Amino acid sequence: MTRLYTRLFVDGRSPLAGVLATVTASVSGRVESGTVFGAGCALDARTNDDYSSQALQRDPADFVYFPYTVEIEAAGERMSLKQYLGVVGTVMQALAGAGMRVVAACDWEDRLPGRGRLGL
Repeated sequence: MTRLYTRLFVDGRSPLAGVLATVTASVSGRVESGTVFGAGCALDARTNDDYSSQALQRDPADFVYFPYTVEIEAAGERMSLKQYLGVVGTVMQALAGAGMRVVAACDWEDRLPGRGRLGL
């Protein structure tokens, strides 16, 4: 079975706490030890280790240097890809709706809202 995993790169004026709050609200989730559980998924909002303000000044669209990531993984094996894509799409739209730029890195980017890119 295919591992249902997506990494979102997120950029915006919001601090990490704002990203986490938006993610939590989008899946009606609960936070346990820094991980959001909701809609059948585990979601981790983190500071991106590769974040570089200088790289973003050179190329604002170079998403690998965005300041935050959100890793989304199906919490169980019963979730269909269609259900999973719905959750990822909801999270992406919530983040973009909060004024953030979002780029998905996964095997199914073209099946996500904006073909995996919102707010750019």
